[in-house]
Amino acid sequence: FRQQLDSAGYPYEYYENDSYFYIDTPVGKWKIDTVTNPIKLEHINLVNNPHAKKYHEQPRLFLSFTDTFDYIKRHDESLAERKEKGRVFVKFFSQP
Repeated sequence: FRQQLDSAGYPYEYYENDSYFYIDTPVGKWKIDTVTNPIKLEHINLVNNPHAKKYHEQPRLFLSFTDTFDYIKRHDESLAERKEKGRVFVKFFSQP
């Protein structure tokens, strides 16, 4: 799994005491629960909401880390492509 992340050039972090694997892509942040089976995945979409801090749960479950990575790669490549073509909607929030 780490080899796939390295080959894609995605920075990642894993802390033994946390149970989550954190992945950054150019257009998003991902949090993979390494304890649950099936695997749960959470996401921050930095294209639609560039200042978001809170993850939202993906409405899918995965049976392996390879399946999870494949989904992340497809999802964010598609999002990056839509961003380049100007086909995304950005949410703007005012800060107090």
